[in-house]
Amino acid sequence: TTNMVPTVYDYDNAYELYGQTWIWRENEYCCVLMGYNQTKGTVILADPMHGIVEYDMFTFYDRYIEQYESALVIEEGAVLAEETE
Repeated sequence: TTNMVPTVYDYDNAYELYGQTWIWRENEYCCVLMGYNQTKGTVILADPMHGIVEYDMFTFYDRYIEQYESALVIEEGAVLAEETE
């Protein structure tokens, strides 16, 4: 989430799709996890609005869970699906 604040759910704009209720998360945000420091208990992120930032590791984990554990891993040498067709 933006600035690692708790997720804000917009229940007024919930909608039904495929028999499920979907609720928009207003402060959903994307950044790149660059590293962590276990001694300090922090994570280092590349944040598009704030540059390189450091946040509490446990707060970061809480936000990760709130955002349905959404993550994307890009590995060096990975093959794109379109390259295999």
